[in-house]
Amino acid sequence: MNNLSDILKYTKNMTLLYVEDNQEIRESSLLIFKDLFNDVVIGVDGEDGINKFYEKKIDIVITDIRMPKLNGLEMARKIIKFDDTLPIIINSAHTETEYFTQAIELNVAGYLLKPFSIDNFLKTMITIVEKIKFEQEYNNNITLLEQYQDLMDTNTAVSKTDLKGIITYVNNKFCQLSGYSKEELIGSNHNIVRHKDTSASEYAELWQCIKNEKMQWNGILKNCTKDKKIYYADISIKPILDSDGNILEYISLKKDITLIMSPTKQLYDFVQSSEEAVLILMKTDGFSDIEKFYGYSIAQDININFANTISRWMPKYLNFEKFLALGNGEYAFVQDFKKNSDDFIQSLEEELISLQYAVNNLKIDVGEIEYDISVIISISSGSECIENVHYGIKFLEDSKQDFIIANNFAEKEQDKAENNLKVLKKVKEALEESNIISYFQPIVCNKTQEIVKYESLVRLIDEEGKVISPYFFPRHCKKRKILCQHYKYSFRKFLQSTFYNR
Repeated sequence: MNNLSDILKYTKNMTLLYVEDNQEIRESSLLIFKDLFNDVVIGVDGEDGINKFYEKKIDIVITDIRMPKLNGLEMARKIIKFDDTLPIIINSAHTETEYFTQAIELNVAGYLLKPFSIDNFLKTMITIVEKIKFEQEYNNNITLLEQYQDLMDTNTAVSKTDLKGIITYVNNKFCQLSGYSKEELIGSNHNIVRHKDTSASEYAELWQCIKNEKMQWNGILKNCTKDKKIYYADISIKPILDSDGNILEYISLKKDITLIMSPTKQLYDFVQSSEEAVLILMKTDGFSDIEKFYGYSIAQDININFANTISRWMPKYLNFEKFLALGNGEYAFVQDFKKNSDDFIQSLEEELISLQYAVNNLKIDVGEIEYDISVIISISSGSECIENVHYGIKFLEDSKQDFIIANNFAEKEQDKAENNLKVLKKVKEALEESNIISYFQPIVCNKTQEIVKYESLVRLIDEEGKVISPYFFPRHCKKRKILCQHYKYSFRKFLQSTFYNR
């Protein structure tokens, strides 16, 4: 900024307060100032100058020193008390050390000697304008940073830690997300929000990236609130370096993505971290038929509308912590009861049956379509409640019932599965050892009394030599056709050879 045109870009938008008691000097200087400034406010002495300053918004002051009523330095002192950033230029015929010293103490922007020199004035104005430009840019940057920070604080949890991972700063969003106060967080290790399921290797990788490689780490971590609720966060952690590349601190930006995580994963994680989870699973009867008949889009609209309705209808006093739409017409209510869940489930039964009755009389409107909704409900508690309720739903579908308390269903199904495996093992061993035999009996025609065909009754001989009826093994083979497919051919050949040998 070395020419007049650069200065004019700023001064043409400025208002000058010019205070000079000598009329002749005042009028000659005005010829210059009016070309430079947007507006020039005249003060004929120090007292008049300070009054004009209070009346109008002033951007710069040029003043003489020796004036009646109030001298220029005393006026400048009052102005600085009101606004210590306002540039003030002293224009005086006096060179006494006392005046210079006072002007320096006041931190004035310039000290010009009379007679007025346009060159000296322009040099002083260049310094002032550059300072104003810098301050404007600084203030604009601060304003932008404040807006960025407001936006970030609204949507992002921000924290800073020292080199050992001790928290030194958190914003309000971090406190809201974690459930801890600033006083509880600052001074604590960042592990305060770490969930026990997050592996040590995952954190080792994180520290390798930010500490040893001095790079930004990005990833998704499972965290835990103060009251042990799980939330998922999309996290970026960056080391802050000095000019020599040494790490000063770490800053972390964390965004809650719990709502967009898989609802099934949320359900499993909630149950896993609960002391005594109580889970209600509702399933829309015939949801797959809805998709086939109305199409995927309308089926999803029905799904969303029903999810909104059922979440409102569940009585609030039951205090279910999570409602999850699992997809395919399934909806889950779950909470960590932490007490005698069996008693709670029994008390729920009447409430849920009433809710089910209301739902089964509900009609969902989707555009011009009105759909009758009905649901089946399975409820269970404990660490296996997810498996229990799903087995319960299958039982309801098979038995054409609509409500069940499904505690211990997973255990019963496991027992069945183990028994099935035992039977299949026996079949496999019998086939390998040729211990499946056929008992034949003739089928006689009543009219001719001649044998027209034979009926073959297959029996399995176990490792102890016991004969096992086909009631106990063909149905298992049929259900487990993938496991038994390997033995079909040998089994068929065995029967054929047995028949022909007879």
